[in-house]
Amino acid sequence: SVGVSHPHAHVVASRRHVISRRTDGEQLPCTASGRHPRIEAKSTAVRNVAEMSTVDEAHISVRFKHGLHTIYLFVDALAPFSSVTEELLELLRERYPSGLTTSVAPPKQTPVPSDAKLAYGVLTVPNDPSRGWKRLKVGQDEEYNPTKCGLKNNSIVAFTFLGDDDDDVLFEVEWPKEDDELYEKGG
Repeated sequence: SVGVSHPHAHVVASRRHVISRRTDGEQLPCTASGRHPRIEAKSTAVRNVAEMSTVDEAHISVRFKHGLHTIYLFVDALAPFSSVTEELLELLRERYPSGLTTSVAPPKQTPVPSDAKLAYGVLTVPNDPSRGWKRLKVGQDEEYNPTKCGLKNNSIVAFTFLGDDDDDVLFEVEWPKEDDELYEKGG
């Protein structure tokens, strides 16, 4: 259940009436549910959004990485990877219309192609990004689901855009680096 409360309101209920009282003592009109009409409208909107994107046991959180970006998505663990790709591409086009920042030095932007095909990769050695990535096998037409591919909750998955030669893929992922000079200077 998702709820929204007004920061200055407390809901008080008794057998006879329901009122909403602000912390400064002023009483506000309430709906039958005991909420102020504006709070009720916000709560209904949040509930409707929550119902549209229900997350349950069949969904897992996946951290998709490309360049400097990490995109957290809840994906249906039993849906084909093609639906994961659709959702990811839709989000990328909406959120990054000018492309993804692949690196800062040298500056590099990667545009999101309109007819994009993606390749996915997982760490060769879990928790050791220095060992690189291995391509995730998602099936010929991305028919495998995330569970069949071995993904679990909070999995890290790199992605890259495929070109004409889709056999040779490079997963470009920038990891945060400690700045030893900064620590030595006391900054």
